[in-house]
Amino acid sequence: MKGDPSQFNVYEIAAKFLKIILSFTSLYLLASIAWQFLISEDADGILPIAENIAGTKLEQDVLVLIYDPRISSQGNAKLTVSKQWNDPYELVDDYVEWVGVASRELLTYNVTDIVEVNDAFIPKADGFRYSDIAYINCINDLPSHTSCYSPDAADYPWILNRHAICEEVNSGKIDEVWIFGGPWFGLHSSVLYGPEGFPLASDHIISDECEKTIPVMGFNYELGLDYMITNFGHRVQETMREVYNGGEQNSLATNWDKFWMNSFESASFDYSGCGTVDFPPNASQRGDYSNQTRKQSYCNNFADYPNVSTSKTSLDPVDCSLWGCSKNGYLTWWFNRIPYFEGTGLDEIFNNWWYYIGDPNIVLTNTLPVVGIEETTNKETLPSSTGSSLELLQTDTGETIPEVSHITDTGATLEHLPIRSDQELVLSEENFITCYKENATICDLDEDGVVNIIDFKLFTKSMSQAAL
Repeated sequence: MKGDPSQFNVYEIAAKFLKIILSFTSLYLLASIAWQFLISEDADGILPIAENIAGTKLEQDVLVLIYDPRISSQGNAKLTVSKQWNDPYELVDDYVEWVGVASRELLTYNVTDIVEVNDAFIPKADGFRYSDIAYINCINDLPSHTSCYSPDAADYPWILNRHAICEEVNSGKIDEVWIFGGPWFGLHSSVLYGPEGFPLASDHIISDECEKTIPVMGFNYELGLDYMITNFGHRVQETMREVYNGGEQNSLATNWDKFWMNSFESASFDYSGCGTVDFPPNASQRGDYSNQTRKQSYCNNFADYPNVSTSKTSLDPVDCSLWGCSKNGYLTWWFNRIPYFEGTGLDEIFNNWWYYIGDPNIVLTNTLPVVGIEETTNKETLPSSTGSSLELLQTDTGETIPEVSHITDTGATLEHLPIRSDQELVLSEENFITCYKENATICDLDEDGVVNIIDFKLFTKSMSQAAL
């Protein structure tokens, strides 16, 4: 009967079904867009890891020195406790974790030892040293601090000689030193110490006793992690200036010039790069981390490094919403855009800038050390079963490495092949040593009849790719 609500209306059913389909389609499209946004850049400014991430990773061994003198007027409590400042041990852990995340584990720190000094203030370069009473008067003398001693610079040779730093460096135990102290301790935020160097926050301190150059970081436990990261950022900038022989404002001449360009320091351009630690790409002044003014930027094009397009058709808007309008958010955003790729560009600079950041000796030579590789010594020549000489290697523990042999598909052992006289073998990579000992054939990845440094490089590269 016409008008009977129980009567099926084919057209109404079809219309409702189509409406449902369209609704699900819309939801799917919205979800896809949201997912693409999340995997391209999340709210913390973290970009996804590229497929061509550098295969070689730096692990630097660090000695930490904490100068935390006891204050007699405060019941002999340590300075950090009496002033309720940050716990330096927690700062160490937080900083190590932060650098690992920021560098995508391309630069990691291994703290080998923490030495706490409670019986002395660090002397100044001219020999002056605070008593605990004089120091407390200094930091309480607000706002001018006129009672604080000047010149403020600490006596670095005194610190480093007291802790036998060059002995530690020359024995291969450490690659870097972190010194913690309070305000007015005269510590540089970063400085290089060794036979060669270049300026960081201060001029290079020459020491012919050290066989290589090491970074020495100065951290103020009153201020906390964000200032430690800022110190590290300034070290990054000075390091890359050295790599590229400077840095010019209003210039696109080098990849470093492109990277650090910002609207405040390069006002001749109406677009920006990635900025600096102190000047975001859209900054109108130093420390302008909460600026909501939009600026066009090619910073995202560093994901294609070293092919960084600065074409106006490839620009994206940038403002503080990308990093949460905070200093810590910006620093994470900024560090995450430092190039970290394999190979070298046309400028013959490594596409992974973390090499230079982590090890100043790479800056000085533009040559990668073989990470984890040591030149073998203590070689011993023994006769083989065929009468030819067979070189055996000994590890640092004195254990003899077995000879290289090739095994055919049928299991027949071919004549032992001698290891080259220039053989270098990684002694700290457990997996490679295990491979070498249990079946040397597997380790001969380039199948040239010899297990050597080339095989190790192929091995570590495959391990890095597998980890991704």
